[in-house]
Order: sequence, then C-alpha cells, then structure tokens
Amino acid sequence: MISGYISPNNNAYYGDYDASFYISNGEIMNGKFPSSGAELVKKFILRYKNDLLEMWENETYKKLPFID
Repeated sequence: MISGYISPNNNAYYGDYDASFYISNGEIMNGKFPSSGAELVKKFILRYKNDLLEMWENETYKKLPFID
C-alpha cells in the first residue's frame, strides 16, 4: 500500500483540473473535475479496478489500455 493514504485512489488531470478518485467506486475523493471527464475516469477505474488495486497494493505500475 502507498504510505500516507487511507483509501486506494487514482489521480486524474485535465487542463487546470485535478482530482483523486476512489478505486473502490470511481467517485471523486477530493479535487475538482468536469462532470463529463469524471464519468470517463469512473468508467476507466471500474473497468480496471482489479489492476489498479493490484498496482496500489504492490506499489507497481503497468500501462493499461485506453477506453472508448
């Protein structure tokens, strides 16, 4: 687990926006993000939830494919 964080999360950036999203449900944890972009991030997180949790637990990184 990544030190200093309570809940597994994923960060997303878009222009001047940035937010942390819960990996558990894809909802915004903190920050600001446009609603259309937040829905795309949520879709990505829910599709790759197991991969993201594995990376979180092992503090590793692997490239995941884009979604349509």
